Amino acid sequence: MISIDSEVDQTDASPDYAGRIQELTEQLQQSPSDESAALYEALAQVQLKVGAVDAAIETYLTCLERFGESARLQLNLGHAYKAKGNLALAIAAYHAVAQNSVEKVSVTIASKAARLI
Repeated sequence: MISIDSEVDQTDASPDYAGRIQELTEQLQQSPSDESAALYEALAQVQLKVGAVDAAIETYLTCLERFGESARLQLNLGHAYKAKGNLALAIAAYHAVAQNSVEKVSVTIASKAARLI
């Protein structure tokens, strides 16, 4: 399983997380909708990194609502719920990943690859 830190660390090595959040927020306001999913995901990852767990959860939920189900987003939403201490919702998010057999394979491979790094 991918840990929150290993997933978040992929977004940006810069210690200026507030600046990164501002930059991503501005990009979301200006970007075409077909590019927004990746920006929402990056924003949520940085929000988790700085401990803004509620904001990250809201960002993941918005992304899922706007762009549809994604095993990777559900997995990261589960991590965010776990970080908040809401294990029931974390389990529900993880269960949603397990139900999506097509993306489940890619998430499993990505998880194993992340552990090798």
